[in-house]
Amino acid sequence: MAATDQLFKEALHEFFAEFVQLFFPRIADQIDFDQEIIFRDRELFTDFPGGAQREPDVVAEVRTLSGDPELIVFHAEVQAQRQREFGFRMWQYYSLLRFRTGMPVFPLAIYLTPGSGDSNWDQYTEALLGEELIRFRFPIVSLPELSAKDWLTRSGPAGALAAALASIMQPGDLSVARIKYDALIRAATEGVNEAQQVVLTTIVETFLPLDRPDDAAEFDRLVATRHAGQELEMLTSPYELRGIEKGLQQGMQQGIQQGIIAGQREMLLRLLRDRFVSVPEPLEKRVQELTRAEDITALFDRAMRAQSIEELVS
Repeated sequence: MAATDQLFKEALHEFFAEFVQLFFPRIADQIDFDQEIIFRDRELFTDFPGGAQREPDVVAEVRTLSGDPELIVFHAEVQAQRQREFGFRMWQYYSLLRFRTGMPVFPLAIYLTPGSGDSNWDQYTEALLGEELIRFRFPIVSLPELSAKDWLTRSGPAGALAAALASIMQPGDLSVARIKYDALIRAATEGVNEAQQVVLTTIVETFLPLDRPDDAAEFDRLVATRHAGQELEMLTSPYELRGIEKGLQQGMQQGIQQGIIAGQREMLLRLLRDRFVSVPEPLEKRVQELTRAEDITALFDRAMRAQSIEELVS
């Protein structure tokens, strides 16, 4: 799984109910989100055709509010790049999950690159001897083809998630600096916990790095004019910026970057614990001492390929 896929897997774990409520409100109205959501995505499918080994991005068991069935499975896949065989893979996952769990499966895909147009559905079909045998449809959320402006009006944790995802959407007449600023403010002020703030901020930093000097300068101006500094303090506190004086834009930028690095280290440790259960103390210390994003990414990629924790200790 690529680093981007893992980032969105973490986001869906932290904001599963909010994601469904945002993008599938009619479906969300039928789900009992007060009941525990059980994630089953650690399972590897070793019986994929051709001997391939696959791990689904997110598999969650949820309960419906009424009717039959009462227990269903949500399966979500994140696609950072378009692949011709993706529909076939979704159908494979659906079939395996349906047979293994014995429960109905609701599949969906999240696209991080454009190409779907106005469609909210994708499909996989098979035909033989001129006859269509299979038509498998699944709903999609193509983030780059949505308008950021339309998603910056929500409130609460769902609003914080929507604002972070707006960093992948079409900016329209909004500047990227404004979108990033709004997303960071919402991550700090919409009632999400610190772990959720790290995930949201990492998404924003990944997709809106503000490489152009004009964008960075506008972002600094927005930070400097924040009313009374109250929300600014809330924004910076999760990222260890309590010692930064108000109005020092450069210091804030550096502090946010430190927070991003800290969040990436935490995500790497969560990945290691998820894959290998326990992390040896020397390896955990090594991760905590990483200060460059490229070094964290390199170890993250190694961790995804490693078959045992011993491969990463040396």
